[in-house]
Amino acid sequence: MTSKRLTCNGHAIRAMRRHRGLNVTEFGQLCGLKQTYVSNIEAERRQPSFAAMHAMASALEIDDLRAILHDVLTAPVPVIPAAELRAVAS
Repeated sequence: MTSKRLTCNGHAIRAMRRHRGLNVTEFGQLCGLKQTYVSNIEAERRQPSFAAMHAMASALEIDDLRAILHDVLTAPVPVIPAAELRAVAS
């Protein structure tokens, strides 16, 4: 079984930031993040913490974090029987 995790879509963040007429330094200041950190997120060299994602979404006036996440939720989520989960946990 492969594990999928939510990842931030840095390219979407960059596009939204540019659409709002902000440079990366201004955007970083609005978010309370360093410009180099924001640049690395936008280039997808780093994944932000949840707090950083929330700060960026707030600065971009985005109510739904799904707007800046890669679309990994379209695949069906496997259902694992409870007995199997307990066996793995013990």
